[in-house]
Amino acid sequence: MIMEKYKIQNSKPFISLLIAFVICFAGFIYYFEKQTLIQEQSELDLSADVVADSVWTLFTPATSIYLDQIFRDRYYKKLTLKSLDSVVLIEMQTELSSPVERFMENLGLIHLHTIKSPVLYNGEVIGNISAEAYHLNMYIYVLIFVIAAIIFLALWFAMLVNKNNLDLAKRKLNEKHLKRLNETLQEKVQQEIDKNRKSEEIIHNQKKLTDMGQMINAISHQWRQPLTALGYNIQDISEAYKLGEANLEYMENFERESMTLVSYLSTTIDDFRLFYKPDKEVQNFNAIDEIVSMLRLTSAQLQNNGIKVNMDCDSCDSVSSGDHLFNVPSSGTDSTIIRGYQGEFKQVIFNLIYNSIDAIGENIKKNNISEGIINVNVTCLDDDVIIKISDNGGGIPEKIASNILDPYFSTKEEGKGTGIGLYMSKTIIESHMNGSLNFENNEDGAVFTITIPINKANTPEA
Repeated sequence: MIMEKYKIQNSKPFISLLIAFVICFAGFIYYFEKQTLIQEQSELDLSADVVADSVWTLFTPATSIYLDQIFRDRYYKKLTLKSLDSVVLIEMQTELSSPVERFMENLGLIHLHTIKSPVLYNGEVIGNISAEAYHLNMYIYVLIFVIAAIIFLALWFAMLVNKNNLDLAKRKLNEKHLKRLNETLQEKVQQEIDKNRKSEEIIHNQKKLTDMGQMINAISHQWRQPLTALGYNIQDISEAYKLGEANLEYMENFERESMTLVSYLSTTIDDFRLFYKPDKEVQNFNAIDEIVSMLRLTSAQLQNNGIKVNMDCDSCDSVSSGDHLFNVPSSGTDSTIIRGYQGEFKQVIFNLIYNSIDAIGENIKKNNISEGIINVNVTCLDDDVIIKISDNGGGIPEKIASNILDPYFSTKEEGKGTGIGLYMSKTIIESHMNGSLNFENNEDGAVFTITIPINKANTPEA
């Protein structure tokens, strides 16, 4: 439709040109015919004057007298001959001077009238009078006009076709150029994607190294108490042996307590190993189990900083809360099964807990609070698991709250924060687990909300 409109708009100048051509051509024909008639009229006037003043006699036998209608109508008054007896007008003769004229005469395109007669004066031939009427038939003008119009239309059509071909060639060239630009753009986009992916991998690895330092610090705190208790037990068994108290019951209690401490140390090592185990594939895991694992791993720092953790689960099995997260059992159900990279999810929980620890520590230093509280709430909906981690650390100032999840943005003093922990957490939840991570302030502090789809393939039907 657009192409047809384009052709119609482009044909308007040619139509105007055609009309101008027709007007000019008609004017030229009119002028040429008028000049011809004027010339013929002048010649006929001269011939009529001579005929009127001459004596005509029979020069050749004639069987009929015929004058051209135009000659008779226009000049019969001038043919006032002196002696009708001595004047004979012979039959009008039609003579064509060339084969082309005869061919056109046969076609009826032209008509040539010639009047010839000798002039006798005092019995002598003093000359001949010749009057010709040569004109084109009317429909020759129509034919000439049609031929000219056909030629003009042919030229116009050729110009239009040529223009369309040029437009088509130009469009194909533009399409080729656009295709080349698209290919180049796709390559550049892919290069930027690869570049950003590599940058994210570098950032992720840097954050893992940072978290590894924090994790080692957590393990050192985590191990200090059980190692101290194990050292007391070893010293106590030596004293008991000296005092003769190392009986069978004592030895069984010593073995049971020592193995409990060793098992705790081993569990801590397993948590650390799983935290940094490279995630090679997506798998199903229980969100509550991993949250409890991270709380257990950071329990020493929580206790040393005077932070109490309250954890509950709405619409699913309850999880006990208390001051000693070391004893919190894992009680996740099938309704909290999610799908993703297990180690990355642990890293998100670890980052949020450590952010709360740092914020609470700063708020305690300002004497705004005397005791830190971290609330972990897990809500199981039909399609999603919602995890809210809140604290009483005072929250984030409103003027920078909108930037808290941006890369390299940190609220900590220079050198104490990388500014990539929350950004990487958001990237993991949204890009790798099809979830969302949002932030808001409440009256006590910050609230981070994680929403992750439930993997219903592993959820039993009701």
